[in-house]
Amino acid sequence: MGGNNLTSEQQAIADHAGGHAKIIAVAGSGKTTALLHYIKSRLDAGIAPERLLVLMYNRSAREDFDRRLRQLTEGSTPAVHTFHSVGYRLYQRMIANDHIAAANLSPLPQSTIQLQIWKAIEECAPTHELEEIRARKQSEIEAAEFFIDYTKTILSGDLSAFQELKLGDEYMYFLQVFRTFEAWRRSQNAVTYADLIYDPAMLLSMDEEIAEQYGSYYEDILVDEYQDINEIQHFLLRVLYGKSGNVIAIGDPDQTIYEWRGSKPDFLLTFFDGDFPPRIFIT
Repeated sequence: MGGNNLTSEQQAIADHAGGHAKIIAVAGSGKTTALLHYIKSRLDAGIAPERLLVLMYNRSAREDFDRRLRQLTEGSTPAVHTFHSVGYRLYQRMIANDHIAAANLSPLPQSTIQLQIWKAIEECAPTHELEEIRARKQSEIEAAEFFIDYTKTILSGDLSAFQELKLGDEYMYFLQVFRTFEAWRRSQNAVTYADLIYDPAMLLSMDEEIAEQYGSYYEDILVDEYQDINEIQHFLLRVLYGKSGNVIAIGDPDQTIYEWRGSKPDFLLTFFDGDFPPRIFIT
């Protein structure tokens, strides 16, 4: 597709000459095409592909975008990642730099996770409630697993997660389950899928000097489906951005589908503007 076939909105995105940008685009508005042409124009302007970071929200979107990008541009293209694959690479670099404890970065299978959560439940649950909890074993495991995963989408810890999820007092013991599970995980040098982002982010949030060493490399960071990112992902983005380059967010706040996973449209609608004041805003 040549530039002539773009709509005026798509052309405005493709021609964006620098500075943060926020693009509110509804499904079917051709934002992906506009994004592809923006990247092509940046490459044509001489920016090295490795200085561009493209973040897609899942593997199939990543693979599709990568394929289309290769069709559109001759020569090398920037890496297209998910947040988890960026977290994985960051974790590897932090291990190599002795900034984080070495771990096996192949995520634990869910069967192992659920087994350890159940062990933690048996250890931490109030004794007088154990019989009842054993009767609903699988749903209790799933509730605790959800709580652990949700806690790992925020920076402020398990008590905040408990309050945000508005759990009843009978689940207060989940705080202890979380800590017991985490102690076991660290003793095994193991990670869950969520930890690929959570472990580096938590450490970087506590040490600004280390965090600075991982930012300010990219000329452009492009993030699709921004309405689906959560607090820990938004924080990681701030670290990677550092103090230079542009962050371009594309999203539709009406399409947030991962609120149960800590996603909030506020990151697109409000927090983005505070952290990355946009030069252009296209709807």
